[in-house]
Amino acid sequence: MTNDPIVIVGGGMAAAFLVRAMLQHSPLSQEIVVISKELQPCYNRILLSSLLAQEAVLSDLPLLEGVDEVTFKCGAAVVSIHKQARYLTLESGEIVPWSKLIFATGANPVVPAVEETLPSGISAFRSLDDVSYFEQATRPGMSAVVVGGGLLGLEAAYGLAKRDVNVTVVHRNDWLMNRQLDRAGGEVLKQALAAKGIAFELSAEVAHWLHQDGALSGVTLNNGRQMDCELLIYAAGITPNTSLARDTGCRVARGVVVDEHMRTDLDDVFALGECTEFDGVTFGLIEPIQAQADVLAGTLLGVQDKKFTLSDYPTKLKVSGIDIYQTGTVDDAGEQITLDASQAGIYRRLVVHNDRLTGAMLVGDRTGASWYNELIENKTNISKFRKSLMFGPAANAPVSLAGDPRESTHG
Repeated sequence: MTNDPIVIVGGGMAAAFLVRAMLQHSPLSQEIVVISKELQPCYNRILLSSLLAQEAVLSDLPLLEGVDEVTFKCGAAVVSIHKQARYLTLESGEIVPWSKLIFATGANPVVPAVEETLPSGISAFRSLDDVSYFEQATRPGMSAVVVGGGLLGLEAAYGLAKRDVNVTVVHRNDWLMNRQLDRAGGEVLKQALAAKGIAFELSAEVAHWLHQDGALSGVTLNNGRQMDCELLIYAAGITPNTSLARDTGCRVARGVVVDEHMRTDLDDVFALGECTEFDGVTFGLIEPIQAQADVLAGTLLGVQDKKFTLSDYPTKLKVSGIDIYQTGTVDDAGEQITLDASQAGIYRRLVVHNDRLTGAMLVGDRTGASWYNELIENKTNISKFRKSLMFGPAANAPVSLAGDPRESTHG
């Protein structure tokens, strides 16, 4: 076995999860090298909005500290990879040999491609550098537009609102977080966020930028409305960052294609995280990426033979302090049990098929979330506690759902 290091290209959360999983099997026989374009690698991106909102501090973010087995090369960009000779070259000219190579290059924010030079004031929300830019560029009372009503966009909007910025979220769909929530759940979320000072333009898109002297001054929406703004943040999705893997010769579709052991089609070259594609699926949630890291750690170290599989991972999110949870299949078939307490910022929807819970959606209150997940996984017959199902495992006595006009069932 070569003594050259295991090299991870990318210093995001996926790299941190992999290093943690590998260190569980220490002592390691090989050095690990993490190459990161960012000056601070392996931090918790989930806390970026909290940092922007001044609810977290920089020291809260690191995921790896005091790890002697790892060498970090920060602020470093890989310009070429030589798969036969097994070394890569950094932008600085430094040569880094590798015995095994892992792509953990993450994803890039989707920003419209334009031929003109972007005016100042347009940014994405993806990194610590973005947060630093917002901290310098914002001031109380200024106006900002965030494009995207998904998790990232709403988090960016919340962080800006906490800095007393007048922020409007522009979302192309009819309700917020339409991939995770139904219309009613999206409306409850919208009301809760509006109470935090965020405005919304739904079923709308930014059609044109307005700028003066090279600086953003406003936007025009496709519905004809014109809005003044000095800051425009794109947070409307991500695409796997596959360019380096593609140049190396890896098979790439939407993401870097991997097998159940996180191997690419090149010898001793692997990938994990948002840059990957497995069985036609790409990834953006924490749970599957942590599962990938556990599998790949075993593959690299030869200590286990776990395989990565596609699973119905529960969606567990906290959007601007508002809990969102979804598990199973929330569809329109079967019996629908709903609790709409929008004034309290709470919405709950359960789906039952043949006395089995098959899906659960919770907004604003995650009480009973793990219990619902267990009922779905175990295919538990819920007929004996059907009437108290909505109220979670702590409900000891049957409760009639007909007593509150906001609660409804239909099948």
